[in-house]
Amino acid sequence: PNDWFLFESKDGICGNFSSAFVVLARASGIPSRLAAGYFIKSGEGEQVVYERQAHAWAEVGFEELGWIVFDAT
Repeated sequence: PNDWFLFESKDGICGNFSSAFVVLARASGIPSRLAAGYFIKSGEGEQVVYERQAHAWAEVGFEELGWIVFDAT
C-alpha cells in the first residue's frame, strides 16, 4: 500500500501519510512507530468522540527526549 500511495496515487488520508513516514524513517535507520487515536479539544472535560475525529500520526524515538510526535499531514 505504501508504494502505491507514494508513487502512484500521491493522495491519501492521515494513515497513508503517517505509515509512509514511518517506513521511510525506519529505512533510514531512524526509530519510529505509527500511532492512532482521536483528535479532541483539550481542557473541555467530558466529551463525546466521533469516528470523524480518528487520526494517525508518526512518532520518532530519541534517546534524550523519548518519543516525539511527527504529524505528516
